[in-house]
Amino acid sequence: EDLAVTRDVSVGGMFLNDPNPFPAKSVVSLAFRLSPTAPLLACRGEVMYSIKGVGMGVMYTDISDEVRQALEKFVDEAN
Repeated sequence: EDLAVTRDVSVGGMFLNDPNPFPAKSVVSLAFRLSPTAPLLACRGEVMYSIKGVGMGVMYTDISDEVRQALEKFVDEAN
């Protein structure tokens, strides 16, 4: 289990700050909260690019309607 921080979340994916990112094309399971009090959301993703010492860009690949709606609401409110 690897914990990472993100400040870059979109409806299609997220960038995870992690000094030891997984290699590109890795399939990952994500579990995250959009705020400290928000419910835990889970989905699968694929690492699209990886920058050693910095982090990785992950695109969601298997995402429920519930998670997608929560992300859309979060992104709309952030803009």
